Amino acid sequence: MHIQNSNNANQIADHLFRHEYGRILAVLTRIFGSGNLQIAEDITQDTLLTALEKWRYQIPENPQAWLYITAKNKAVDYLRREKHFQKIAPQIPSGFDPNGAAVSVMDSLFLEHEIADSQLRMMFVLCHPDLAPEGQIALILRTLSGFSVPEIAQAFLSTESTINKRLFRARDKLRQLNISLEVPEGPALVERMSMVLKAIYLMFNEGYHSSGSNELIRQDLCFEAMRLCKILTEHPHTNLSKTFAMMALLCFQASRLDARLDESGSIILLKDQDRSLWNQELITWGFHYLDKSVKEEPVSTYHLEASIAASYCMSTTYESIDWPFILGLYNRLLQENPSPVVRLNRAVVLGKVEGPTVAIKELCRLDSLKEYALYQAILAQLYSDQKDLPQAMKHYKKALQLNASPAERSFLQQQITALKAQMGVS
Repeated sequence: MHIQNSNNANQIADHLFRHEYGRILAVLTRIFGSGNLQIAEDITQDTLLTALEKWRYQIPENPQAWLYITAKNKAVDYLRREKHFQKIAPQIPSGFDPNGAAVSVMDSLFLEHEIADSQLRMMFVLCHPDLAPEGQIALILRTLSGFSVPEIAQAFLSTESTINKRLFRARDKLRQLNISLEVPEGPALVERMSMVLKAIYLMFNEGYHSSGSNELIRQDLCFEAMRLCKILTEHPHTNLSKTFAMMALLCFQASRLDARLDESGSIILLKDQDRSLWNQELITWGFHYLDKSVKEEPVSTYHLEASIAASYCMSTTYESIDWPFILGLYNRLLQENPSPVVRLNRAVVLGKVEGPTVAIKELCRLDSLKEYALYQAILAQLYSDQKDLPQAMKHYKKALQLNASPAERSFLQQQITALKAQMGVS
């Protein structure tokens, strides 16, 4: 495949590498051990740099295989340069010879089922209880899915400086611990599963409400989160009730991806979406996983969120949505997770059931979200529903000041223009 300029090569490499970064890194970490995460990261990143250089004028027929082979060869070359490689990589299989058997050993580790197993192991290594919770999730997002620091900061509603510090501390602690790459069992499994699922949840949300402008990458993040969650549903130690509930939630949410933006890239609200664009296959899978989540284990927040998403998918029109039923689910969710974001989403539904005045009163109690663009946009919509157009304008403008997403900025600007027309101002 020939290309005309290096920008195209950069875009294709970025797309592929975002998808393959975590796979390559997980396999290399399995070779070098968790204590040598930096070595694995360096080789993975060097593979990308090589791809950018080699693909400038021609993309290989099988880019994925090319990345795997290049990463494998770079790892072998690294070990050949190190006379005492077993001290550097103590978890290398017994009898590993970097001058002979290395190629066949690494070939086997890059088989599809071994890649999935390596990523599963890696997820649990990064969620070791001795690592700070925020560091665990940041590492998963950075190392298993190739998130940039700005994207992680967006997912955490934090700053890049804070995320860099978290990553540094987490990597340093991981180097000291040099944890065995195994999936834990018993109480240790239950403890770490919560962090693994939370990381996948944040990963999906970053794709669903992306801070970037690249539509292709945005959807890739969602489907990467779904891929990692699917790995968990297929392992006998991790196919818990809440794992299936999480998978159901992701399927329901992803089913609406193609209907959420118009041709210009602006956001389309739920009430205006073309439901014929909703992916019925994903909705069917969502109900499949939701059914599998019904076990004797306690109902989790993921069960409640999946049920809310399912309710939207079950309604044939926006007007037929059962808002009181959804409000009941949010009331239960609020008991399990009394977070500001849950309160924010509940307020939207509250407005549908009890009117905008009640919802506005509820939102005004959420001081911690006042510098959050979505909060301001929701408040603006509620004031618009209440026919208080000056207040709606004020909050739309505030949301626009806070927001960096091109799609959301476009939507907000459209709302401001429509309000000006209603108010008779230019």
